[in-house]
Amino acid sequence: SRIAAQISGVAYSGTTAVAVGCRDYGDPEKNAFLSLSTTDFKTWQTSVLPGAAGGDCLYRVVKGAAGFVAWTVTGRAETLIWRSTDGRTWTQSPASGLPARSPIGDLISVGDGYAIEGFLSDRAATWFSSDGITWTQAWAGPDPVGHLYYQLGRVLASPEGGYVAFGSVDNTNRRPIWTSPDGLQWTLTGRSWLIDNDLSVISSIASRPGGYVATGFIVTSGGSSS
Repeated sequence: SRIAAQISGVAYSGTTAVAVGCRDYGDPEKNAFLSLSTTDFKTWQTSVLPGAAGGDCLYRVVKGAAGFVAWTVTGRAETLIWRSTDGRTWTQSPASGLPARSPIGDLISVGDGYAIEGFLSDRAATWFSSDGITWTQAWAGPDPVGHLYYQLGRVLASPEGGYVAFGSVDNTNRRPIWTSPDGLQWTLTGRSWLIDNDLSVISSIASRPGGYVATGFIVTSGGSSS
């Protein structure tokens, strides 16, 4: 089905906010990547970026050492990187060094570059880039558990410093906690408090001073709640 427009990621730099997404998702004739930027949250400048093909959308954007970087995996299983210095004018480049047909889980800004959290054939992995185009694998996760493998999940800045990720084991509700000093090298440090049953869904997690906030849909013995 066709979706008129959707926003998938937001990044901030000083007084500028940049959002990315797509329009006419599902329409092979009109589908296009979108970028929107603002300095006052009232007036937005929209940039329509070419190259989408019906089911393509920009998924994440971050501000780092080389400017704003956004990414997508196209319906042709090609990872494309978009870069911008101001959040308005963008250039597209194929990503070098990432494995073909390997899904990306998250994109973050780290130190003097960027980190991608993704997957090898049977485990989580991370890649580093100083420019957002050329990537080098930095870490590979632990061995699978039987036929199930660990996933990092969404990467958050930790209130204690460094980074944290509330992951999963394959598509189960097992919730491992990962910690990292640099967003690249990760250590499995425990299991989270998130509810663990087959019907409950945690849709989003955010960090805040002193802790974390999670939203989702929880099924209990007395019924369901959100």
